[in-house]
Amino acid sequence: MLFFVKSTYSEFKQCEKSSWLKEHSDEPYKKDSFTEAFEAEKSDLRGYVMKLFGNYVETVPPGGEKSPDPDETIERTAAYLAEGREVICGAAFSYDGFYCTVDVLKRTEGGYAVYDIKSDTIPDKYDNILDIGYKKHILEKCGFSVVGAYIITVNDNYVFDGTLDVTKLFNVTDVSAFVKKGARGIESDLDRAKKVLAASEPNTDLSRSCSNTKRCGYWHYCSRRLPNPSVFDLYQMPFKKAIGLYAKQTVSFTDVIKSGTRLNGNARRQIEYELEDKGTYVNKPGIRAFLKTLSFPLYFIDFEAARPAVPLYPGTRPYQTVPVQFSLHVIDAPGADVKHIEYLGRPECDPRREFAEKLVAAIPEGACILAYNKTFEWTVVGELAAAFPDLADRLNNIKAGMKNLLDPFREGYYYNKAMGGSFSIMSVLPAIYPNDDSLDYNSLALITGRDAMELFAKLASLPTKERKAAERDILKHCELDTFVLVKIYQELVHAAE
Repeated sequence: MLFFVKSTYSEFKQCEKSSWLKEHSDEPYKKDSFTEAFEAEKSDLRGYVMKLFGNYVETVPPGGEKSPDPDETIERTAAYLAEGREVICGAAFSYDGFYCTVDVLKRTEGGYAVYDIKSDTIPDKYDNILDIGYKKHILEKCGFSVVGAYIITVNDNYVFDGTLDVTKLFNVTDVSAFVKKGARGIESDLDRAKKVLAASEPNTDLSRSCSNTKRCGYWHYCSRRLPNPSVFDLYQMPFKKAIGLYAKQTVSFTDVIKSGTRLNGNARRQIEYELEDKGTYVNKPGIRAFLKTLSFPLYFIDFEAARPAVPLYPGTRPYQTVPVQFSLHVIDAPGADVKHIEYLGRPECDPRREFAEKLVAAIPEGACILAYNKTFEWTVVGELAAAFPDLADRLNNIKAGMKNLLDPFREGYYYNKAMGGSFSIMSVLPAIYPNDDSLDYNSLALITGRDAMELFAKLASLPTKERKAAERDILKHCELDTFVLVKIYQELVHAAE
């Protein structure tokens, strides 16, 4: 039996049950969109990283198995080592049943150096150190002298000048000292892991480790016996506080009320409308006060942007936000027809200048501009103003005119049970319009903004006919993003009457 084939040492340290489920269960591990994006980026970055090492061999060549067989990968690694290969990508080892793969194994003076590739920008994260320390431990148990441990991360200060320099694109950080400091507990941890992973499913209760920095991918499984909704669903309830209440058997909304737990106004309303099913709460004075801050013509705005790890355009950095698309729905006056304006750049050239020009041409000075949560659009416009000083006054005027359509919901002026204590647009929209097919993202070819940006990145490689169809799909997605803002605004107007 091999241990840590699907999971990692750091995952085991956080939650033994999570590792057990990953190794043994068919239960799906639900990754959040950010984790999926980082994993995809790491795969994309591997080819660029390997340019740092010259000639190398891979245990799983590009286009090979998506989930390579561990035993075969170990055999390939052994064969490459026997051949005296200097650099092996994806080298695999096992000792006493414990398995690991090393992103890059490099033979060097006195032994071998191990390198882990990370798609983020911070090398010495706790989990990074734990996992590379585990790999070093396994290699040493296999009889190899490991003389260096390194984390390769993206250098987000690198400015692309038109010719990619991989030596500047990546930071290679020696974490050997951190690894040595954390090595003392590995042996006892692995003794524990062998017992846990060879036994039946651990009877582990919910705890603070379920969250850590983000909710565990097995939360749906481990929380399946909780009442729905539960204390973990309360608006702005810190996970640490929710776990504390859970430990005191304060789990259901009724339990929370009986416990006398102090709650903010939105959470109290959430419980009240869940337990009593009162329909829709409307604070007309509050909504009217918000609507009075708006003026015609009204511009409803949404951007889509690329954030490539490897910069595509001169003057940009890794993970820099590059706006490529906007959608505007416009209402010139009360009762007027809704107009639509849209823009989509081309991936072959930097779209930022054209994006900025089209945006200032579409939006007059002093316009009132509504985004659902303006932080993203507001930041993008500010960065464009810094990049193009000749357009800065107009762009800063657009920034100044931006308002949040989220505000009346976040302030508690409009609420119903279907929102489930969340004021994200994906909670508010179906709660207000539960049966409107015209607002259903599932009817689109591209359901999420991430889907749209992944397709945008491929446009240049598509034949003309396919490219035009893809562009239409990308435009349709963003068009719906602003059309739903119009519908939410119209519901607020109706509610305030």
